[in-house]
Amino acid sequence: MTPYRYGMALLLLCGIIGTEGNTAPFCVVDFAGERCWYADYDSCVRAAGSQGSCTVNRNEMIAPSGGADYCLVESWKTDCVYRTAAQCDREAQRRHATCIANPGSSR
Repeated sequence: MTPYRYGMALLLLCGIIGTEGNTAPFCVVDFAGERCWYADYDSCVRAAGSQGSCTVNRNEMIAPSGGADYCLVESWKTDCVYRTAAQCDREAQRRHATCIANPGSSR
């Protein structure tokens, strides 16, 4: 490998390693730890498989809007407009998203 190619390969590797931080809105949590690499909930769930789970990366999610108790989290928005977890879960299933308790709620 020429020095140029070696340097390019090293830069690419560093770029890949650098993406291991909390850079996406969804994280796989399993025996290997937490990997926040997933831009959408469906790909996160697929990656988690039966051995892990998919969680919301609260450091990277879009700031919540709305004041209800439950929030629908998607890669491009977080809508806190659901009064019950059941309502939020139904909509999340339909939209391939997930729900969390409103992080700004006093409950």
